Amino acid sequence: MANKPYVMKNKGGVARFKEIAENYRDNPKILNEIIESMSEKIEELEIDLKIATTRANALQNAFDRCEAKASAYDRLMSGGKKTPMEWADLFGMYFGVDLNGWGGLYLRKPHKSVSCWEAFAWDDLIARIPPNLIQWTGIWQDSLCKPKSITNSSDSLTMPDGWEESDAR
Repeated sequence: MANKPYVMKNKGGVARFKEIAENYRDNPKILNEIIESMSEKIEELEIDLKIATTRANALQNAFDRCEAKASAYDRLMSGGKKTPMEWADLFGMYFGVDLNGWGGLYLRKPHKSVSCWEAFAWDDLIARIPPNLIQWTGIWQDSLCKPKSITNSSDSLTMPDGWEESDAR
């Protein structure tokens, strides 16, 4: 069989690779070209995969945040138990649970006592919340929450975005 020049015809799939294989038998240089071409394509696909994975992770994170916000909103609107963070955000004050499960709303950050949170001044403790209204299963020392309004975060879990602009007629 005579050496014929390597010419790629407009064939796709299996037909194209059969043609390449026939040409390879006569010209090993073509194999190097194929390997180089495939290596470049693999690198492009790996980059595309990294971009797609990054986008998928970002979408999953956004979905998780929306799901948490929807769950919190559902609890808030249904009158169910609220987490310490939701109580803190709802009133814009510090919130902590004591050893007996009672919650407290504080104007300023309280300090730890033997079994509860203590206000620095007599008027810092604004209200007590009974345990049946608080969703908390951890230890009391880990319950203190700073409201989002103090941290200047607009990503509150208690109300959906734009709720204050909605027309409630």
